[in-house]
Amino acid sequence: MQAREQPSAGSIPKKQRKQLDDSFDQAKAKLDSQRGQGPFVLASKVPQSVFDAWDDDSKAAWGLAYNSSTQSILMYGDTGWVHAYLQGYFLQEFLSQLHKLSMDIAGVSDDQSSYEQRSRAQDELGIEEGFQPYGRTTMYTALGAKSPDASFYAAGFGARSVVIEIAHRNESFAALREEIAFWHAAGVGLALGFFVDPKSDKVNPNLILLSHLLEEPVVKQQRFGRMSGCSNPGMPAFQLQIPISLLLESKLHAALDKHINIDLYKVQQKVIVHWEAAHEYALSHTSAGII
Repeated sequence: MQAREQPSAGSIPKKQRKQLDDSFDQAKAKLDSQRGQGPFVLASKVPQSVFDAWDDDSKAAWGLAYNSSTQSILMYGDTGWVHAYLQGYFLQEFLSQLHKLSMDIAGVSDDQSSYEQRSRAQDELGIEEGFQPYGRTTMYTALGAKSPDASFYAAGFGARSVVIEIAHRNESFAALREEIAFWHAAGVGLALGFFVDPKSDKVNPNLILLSHLLEEPVVKQQRFGRMSGCSNPGMPAFQLQIPISLLLESKLHAALDKHINIDLYKVQQKVIVHWEAAHEYALSHTSAGII
C-alpha cells in the first residue's frame, strides 16, 4: 500500500481548535440518539495541516478520518462494548494463531520449545523483522488519513497488509462499504468489514461480513446471523480463511502456506453475549441513577 509518513503537528488558532473540539463533543453525544447514522462530519473545508495539528492520541478511540477530496474531518468511532470486544478479539486471534502456526512448522510445542526454537520458527514464517498488530492508529495515504479498528502488517512491508473495520453504533452499512472501498483503493491486501446492525434484535442480530482482496474487482458480502444458517461452530460455509502470505513476508513454499481461520459462528456468539451484557449494564446503572 502506498502511504505517506505522518506529518509533524503544527499549531492552530485557539478559536478554530475550540470549534473543532465542540463539534467533536456534539458528534459523540449523537451516538445514542442517532445510532447507525454516522460517520459524523465534524468540519468541512479544513486544510489537512489543521487536522494534523488538532488530532492526537486522546481521540484515537473515536476513529477520526480526513477526506482529502472534500477536506472534511469525520468521526467513525464507537466506544461501545460490542465494538471494543470485537476489536480485541480479532487482534488476539491473529496473534495466537500465528504463534501456533510458527510452532507447528518448527515441530515443537510451547512447553518443549526453547527461545532459540521459537525464534527459528518465527524466522521460517518470515517475521523475524517483527509482526505488528495495531488497534486504532492513523494511517496516512494519498487519499487521506484514517484509523482502522485493527490492522496487521510485517514491519518489512512498511504498510498494513490487512485492515479490519467494525460498524455498530455509529457507521451505517453504506458507510462501512465506503470504508472498505477506501482501503481497497489505498492498496490494502485485504480489507474486512463487520457490520452489526444496531437496529436488529440483540438476541438474533443482523450480521454481515464484507471482504475485498486487492486483486479482486468486487467486494464480497456474506451474512452470518442465525437466520442466515450460521447455527453451529465449524460450519464450512462460515469460515473466513486469511492466508498468512497476506500478513507476512513469508519464506514458506506456496504448498506450505497456511491460513488464519476466523469462525464466523464464534464471532456471532461473541456479539450476542456482549450486546446483552452491555444492555444489562446500562439498565442496572440507569435504574440505580448512575447514568
